[in-house]
Amino acid sequence: MKHPINEKFFSGEAILKNFVVPYAIYFLWAGIYYYINFVVQAKKFKEKEYLTLYSHFKSMKLPGKMMNKLGPKYAHFFFMFYHWSFFSVTHILALFSFYSSYFHFLSTSVWLFICVWNGSSYYVRFFDYNRRL
Repeated sequence: MKHPINEKFFSGEAILKNFVVPYAIYFLWAGIYYYINFVVQAKKFKEKEYLTLYSHFKSMKLPGKMMNKLGPKYAHFFFMFYHWSFFSVTHILALFSFYSSYFHFLSTSVWLFICVWNGSSYYVRFFDYNRRL
């Protein structure tokens, strides 16, 4: 007996809709992004010290260390590879959520718990700070 998720997920139409089209759009966007940020506007971004996602990523501890090891010639390729990896992981999680109601419920529950935890932690710190004033 075939599993209904496998039939939906691995059909030719699903591969086209779920992988070929999204990745084609992503690589088109990434190519334009790379060209604008690292070719056309690179000098302007360095001179005016604009805060971009690349500069923020470079200022982080572990990625910054990796980018410094690679040098300025290859650091932007590492950044784009990391961006592609992040896109791929989140895209696959989104597909699992789309095709599996159980995974969707589980991931929604986890995100809801994280949101409630972060919100409550903020208010606990806020009221504790105001109480000290």
